[in-house]
Amino acid sequence: MNDRAGNRLKDARRINFRNKPVGLRDFLGGDDSTDIYRFNARSSTIEITARQLRDRDSVDLYQVDGRLRQVLNKIGKKDLTNSSNRRINRFLKAVDVSEERRGRRDQYRATVEKGKYFLVVSSNDNTQKKYRLRFSADDRLPDTVGNTRGTAKFTTLGTVESERIGNTDTSDVFRFVLGDRRQVSFALRGLTQNATLALLDNTKTLKVSATAGTAPEFITRNLEAGTYYVQVSSLSPIETSYSLATFSSALTQTVLYSGVGLPSAGGQLELTQVPFTPDEIDTIVDSVNVNGAPLSSTTARNTLRTYLLDNFSADAADEVAGANGVTLDTEVVPASTQGQVGYSNKVPDYDNFNINLSLAEAFALLTGNVPSSIDYTASIDDVNASFPVLNASLGYTLSFTVSIDAETSSQNRAGFSILAVNSDGTSSIELGFTNSDIFAQSTTFTRAETFTPTTFNMSDRVRYDLYVADTGYQLFANSSPVLSGSLRTYDFDPMTSDPPLPLNPYRTPNLLFLGDNSDFSSATFTLGNVSLFT
Repeated sequence: MNDRAGNRLKDARRINFRNKPVGLRDFLGGDDSTDIYRFNARSSTIEITARQLRDRDSVDLYQVDGRLRQVLNKIGKKDLTNSSNRRINRFLKAVDVSEERRGRRDQYRATVEKGKYFLVVSSNDNTQKKYRLRFSADDRLPDTVGNTRGTAKFTTLGTVESERIGNTDTSDVFRFVLGDRRQVSFALRGLTQNATLALLDNTKTLKVSATAGTAPEFITRNLEAGTYYVQVSSLSPIETSYSLATFSSALTQTVLYSGVGLPSAGGQLELTQVPFTPDEIDTIVDSVNVNGAPLSSTTARNTLRTYLLDNFSADAADEVAGANGVTLDTEVVPASTQGQVGYSNKVPDYDNFNINLSLAEAFALLTGNVPSSIDYTASIDDVNASFPVLNASLGYTLSFTVSIDAETSSQNRAGFSILAVNSDGTSSIELGFTNSDIFAQSTTFTRAETFTPTTFNMSDRVRYDLYVADTGYQLFANSSPVLSGSLRTYDFDPMTSDPPLPLNPYRTPNLLFLGDNSDFSSATFTLGNVSLFT
């Protein structure tokens, strides 16, 4: 049998048993008194089983104390038996090895840290003999992290957790608690095998980061107060170590209405209504064009103004500031329940209405006649250019206090509604508040999820929190969950409204509306503090 394990450190036989046990054979004795093996180890328990070694044979384990190249240069080129113990100990650190005799086998065990090691098997016997070694390692550290929500390890945000995942341990779950609204972030790094990062609540998965390969995984999310979980998972048959860094920061609160005075005074929301007020009609007439040129004829302008006043105009809605906020009556005269009256961060720009008449239509106005119909749209005016971003990927919360003082509605509509359109303009949620219940509008404006209160009345001053994240929403009333469901893409044609709306609120990105937006309802409500948490 050839001697495959040399007598010098430089000639040490390299072995790799990190992923599975390794068995080998060699001989010892006579002129070959030393066999040296070299291997890398992680933090683990090393187990070496020896057969056919004798009592006077020895097994020693050394860790490289420094750089391997330096060790090989200093003591690696000479037969190790010719180096003094003092010289050896300058470059190698002896590792305690326990020995246990099991029949004809010797069991050697050592707990090691990550590093490079040499195993030295030596004998003073002049008789040459064969022997067998079997190397194995338990690289799996004790699993201190549970695999489910029920056994999750508690962690404090702002710390780093280090563990291993993979092979038979496919899931690590950490639990954390938020006492208030917070933005949380997680970074999973240090992977040598693919792994997935997920954010969970008590019942469902909120967000997943599943980048292919060993690239880091990241999750950022705004969350309400409560208990949450972070899951690290891997289906790889080979384990990987990882570090999970956790971060937490306070959300930004933007007060849209303080509850004092009128909402427009705060510079974040404005009262908007269709039918238009007489002053708005005058501004609209000033923006009318005939084939791209201003409508200059006084007669034609007066005819159009009269027509718009008769068909698209009403008195300004009645809003009164009081001790509990602003009270708004959405039943404008003479339009009654028609149109839209409420507060929004985006309103029609009356200076930029798009009413473009043909020459024939302009001539008809000169003779006192109006077209059978007039289509119009308007540019959208941002009340405040720095209004918060309604980003559902991160999540946001709209908090408001309101009482439904009086309400009339029909055809699955409500006198007071909340409409939140995400910043991408593709998904939104509208909730209707009647004098008896709260419901979510379906995509075709029928009742979907519905809640009928039993512990309070709709006429009470109630604090509501609308939490929107990813593809879903949740509504809380006085901190208790009352409604939840999916975000929607609403099917709405603004020209079908009576009178037609100059914009499509359901397709306007980053829009927020609080009020009556239905032709089939009206309400008097008192709106208190309104805030956004982003």
